[in-house]
Amino acid sequence: MQWKELLLMPSHPIARKGLIIFTLIFLAHFSAYNYFTVFFKQTAGFLEGQISALLLFFGIASVVGNVLTGYVGKYNVRYSFAISALLLAMAFLALSIWDFNWTTSAIFVFLWGTAAGMVPATINMWMHIHTPELTEKGLALITFMFLILITIGSLVGGYVMDNFDGYVLMISMLIVALFAFFLIFTLARGLKNNERRAVK
Repeated sequence: MQWKELLLMPSHPIARKGLIIFTLIFLAHFSAYNYFTVFFKQTAGFLEGQISALLLFFGIASVVGNVLTGYVGKYNVRYSFAISALLLAMAFLALSIWDFNWTTSAIFVFLWGTAAGMVPATINMWMHIHTPELTEKGLALITFMFLILITIGSLVGGYVMDNFDGYVLMISMLIVALFAFFLIFTLARGLKNNERRAVK
C-alpha cells in the first residue's frame, strides 16, 4: 500500500462527499462520547452505577444501529447517514435542554447509541456501493480517519469541557450534527444507490 493510494478515495467525487459527511458525524459523536461519564456525573449528578447502566444502553443501541443500517442502506445509503445525523442532533438537543432524570437520559442515550452504531457501517456501505473498485484500498484510509477523529474529538471535547461545560459541549456537537444533516441533502442531494457517475 503506497501513500498515493490513500488519496484515490478522496479524489473520487462521490467518495469524497461520503467522507466529508462521515467526518462531521463521527467528530460530533466522539467529541461528546469521550466525556460521556464526566458529562453525566458533573452535569446530571448521576451515580457511577447509573452511568454504567447508560453505557450498557448505549452499547445495545449501537448494535441496533448497525442492524438498522443494513435495512435502510439497501434502499438508499444516504438515508442511513441522514438518520444517524438526525438521531445525534435529537439526543444532543435533548441532553442540552432537558431536565435530567435517568429514564429520559436513557431514552436519548439509546438514540445516541443507535446513531453511533450506524456511522461505521454506513461509511463502509457507502464506499462499497458507490466506489467498489476503491473499497479495498480505501479501507486503510477509513481506519486511519477513525483513529484521527477519535483523537481530534477528544481534544475538542476536552477543550469545551475545560473552558465551558457539558451543556455547551452538547450544543456545539448539535450544530455539527445538523450541519452534516444539511450536507446530506445539499452536497449529496439526489444521490442514489445505483448512482455511479461522477457527481461534481
